[in-house]
Amino acid sequence: MTKYRFSDGKVFEASSPEEFVRVMRDTSFYPGEDVADFMDLCSERGQKIGFDIRSDSAYNFLADLIRVGIVAIEPEPLWN
Repeated sequence: MTKYRFSDGKVFEASSPEEFVRVMRDTSFYPGEDVADFMDLCSERGQKIGFDIRSDSAYNFLADLIRVGIVAIEPEPLWN
């Protein structure tokens, strides 16, 4: 599992980009009708504030959220 930290401090765990989007959608106030609709809605909101976030695949969606600084991958601890 990979941990992802949002710029507001929320942390999600997911094993794939698809799972990341599902978890993100499950906690959203605006989940849309399905996962594709949810990514489209997020992309539209991002464009309003100057972010180009692709919604053609979960991988591209997550990659763009990371690229624009909305999400960061939490590093694994060196020692448990």
